[in-house]
Amino acid sequence: MNDLSDFGKLRRKLLKFLGAFAIAPTILKASAGRSQKQPNVIIFLSDDQRWDSLGFEGNELALTPNLDHLADVGTAFRNSFVTTPICASSRATIFTGLHFSAHKFNFGTAGIDPSLTDTTFPFLLRQNGYKTGLVGKLGVWWDDGNWAALKRKLGFGGSQAERLFDFLRPVGRSPYIVKDEYGKTIHSLDQVAKHSTEFLAAQNSSDPFCLIVSFNAPHITEPFEDQRRFQPAATEEALLADETMPKSNLDRADLRNDLPDFLTQGYIGKQYEQLWSTKEARKQGLDYYRLVAGVDRVVGEVLAVLDDQGLRDDTVVFFTSDNGYSHGERQLGGKWTHFDESIRVPMIIHDPREASAGLERPQEFALNIDIPSTVLDLCNVPIPKSYQGESLRPFLSDTIPTKWRSEFFCEHSADIGLELPDWVGIRGTDFMFADYTDSHGTGVFYNDLIADPWQQENLAGYKGNFEIVTKLQERTHKLKTQYSSTSPGISE
Repeated sequence: MNDLSDFGKLRRKLLKFLGAFAIAPTILKASAGRSQKQPNVIIFLSDDQRWDSLGFEGNELALTPNLDHLADVGTAFRNSFVTTPICASSRATIFTGLHFSAHKFNFGTAGIDPSLTDTTFPFLLRQNGYKTGLVGKLGVWWDDGNWAALKRKLGFGGSQAERLFDFLRPVGRSPYIVKDEYGKTIHSLDQVAKHSTEFLAAQNSSDPFCLIVSFNAPHITEPFEDQRRFQPAATEEALLADETMPKSNLDRADLRNDLPDFLTQGYIGKQYEQLWSTKEARKQGLDYYRLVAGVDRVVGEVLAVLDDQGLRDDTVVFFTSDNGYSHGERQLGGKWTHFDESIRVPMIIHDPREASAGLERPQEFALNIDIPSTVLDLCNVPIPKSYQGESLRPFLSDTIPTKWRSEFFCEHSADIGLELPDWVGIRGTDFMFADYTDSHGTGVFYNDLIADPWQQENLAGYKGNFEIVTKLQERTHKLKTQYSSTSPGISE
């Protein structure tokens, strides 16, 4: 990777290449006064996008002018995380406001319990006069069967989904480029843009709406003839042509050798071998960033439509991802682990009714489980007592709550036969604890994030840490039991 002095040159090349698509400077402006109307909401949800894959985070490969501008005028959280680093469970958490331990939905289950439908935030918005829509990857299901029966066509609706959304347009990624109903070649990203525009065109200025723009990108897909694993759209195909995907500073054999075999020898280790182990394999990483650039382009296109319709000043915009993604750190691939590469994601919220531009970025933890509470709070809809997250609304006006979490419970469970381990953990401001306990293997991790922010040294086995590790282990499993119900709670 080049030094940061080349960053501006690369960005200028992007702006020249994209031309009309690089519309960030004009699409969002903070309104001078707060509207009394219930706000509209747009939630942009990307897939497998790590927290630092954005230009404003200093990443030279991230060509994201629209999201950079959204961060400039909105609130971009510095420490945003998911409570479960796998897309199906994370998206279920975003819909229900519950930890995995409570909603219990993953790829190995038959579906989300239909009894939870009536407390999902899209259903509640719809009950309160909102027009609701989802375009792209729903990523969850209620009554459509299990993983095998779906044949990987994940979350394409069903009777419960139809209760949530007035407008549901599923878009897949297998493959990314397909033929549309007219026989025209079209990329998943452009299908998402097309259907989002259709939804917005049908709205009027009197009825509020909530649109979830749910990308498949930059998720990897299966190999298809004439298509790559991270297949970009034609618009982004020529980007980063002169760049080389760098090797992560944490892509080291010594770090891998310190890990238990169930991490390095299983599916997670195989993902590293396929994607990051050689310079040739790492070329796929540039396609990952081309897909990120495509996500950014579609964000700009959708917000431009919003602007053209005069709806901008009454629309709150979210951007986040369902989980992170490893780029070869510790010689691992994918997500699924307790490391920050898996659980840390971007989180930006722009409320045009708040003059938030120029405010300090919040350091406090913002979680995916907070999204439904935040949306309902902003829309003046009562928040269910079952929700286990908190509203982030105070941060949007630079008001730091006097009492906020200093740690949070997180976990992973997949049960899809891919040697993906189960674990439970607590992520604090100054430590990370994880307890791996399943048939694939057992292991305990404890990291001092002050001395070791990149989680390179596992201190769990040190004799002097026995007491603190034991207490964290007990507290973690107690939290799992606490969150297995739908009673309200927040880890403090």
